[in-house]
Amino acid sequence: MLIFQDTHRCTLGYTASNAHGDRLAVTAGHCGRPGEPVYDKSRQKIGHYIAVQPDDLRHRNYGYSLIRIHSGIRLSPWITPTFAIERQATPHTGDYVCAFGTTSGMKCSTVTNTSPAAGTLDGSLTAGGDSGGPVIRMKDHALVGIIIAHNPERAQTQFEPITNITARTAHAAAAGQAFAPIVHTDA
Repeated sequence: MLIFQDTHRCTLGYTASNAHGDRLAVTAGHCGRPGEPVYDKSRQKIGHYIAVQPDDLRHRNYGYSLIRIHSGIRLSPWITPTFAIERQATPHTGDYVCAFGTTSGMKCSTVTNTSPAAGTLDGSLTAGGDSGGPVIRMKDHALVGIIIAHNPERAQTQFEPITNITARTAHAAAAGQAFAPIVHTDA
């Protein structure tokens, strides 16, 4: 889903919930500021940022932005009308994944490197506005991360692993207990 904040745009990575039933969503750390409203492509206000861990590129620490979604806005695991997130998983070198961005659409590649802080995909698959979009392992429809950057000169795309986002939100107590993506269970 395309989202807007002031003058820039990003891609909503995934919707989530926690033990309290809070209606949440995640995008990239450089996409928002706490308290800032979030709008959809029709410029309808869908929520606001409640926690932001900004990117620290000097130390290769990538952040996240946590959004509280307003009631009345449908939360869904569906990335496209025919494709849904079915689980979350740790990415591994060699995984075949697809990155979904509102600028570039769906682009697929192989994970060439992973670390706790970031993973790398072969190819420059994304463009401005794709930040925060989900990265899905295709064989099991598992959410493995969100798009954070691309390097056209090196023909690489970087993503933040879902395991890092989960650990960092838990450490900051930002998302509440049992924070997890909303998944499709009728597969």
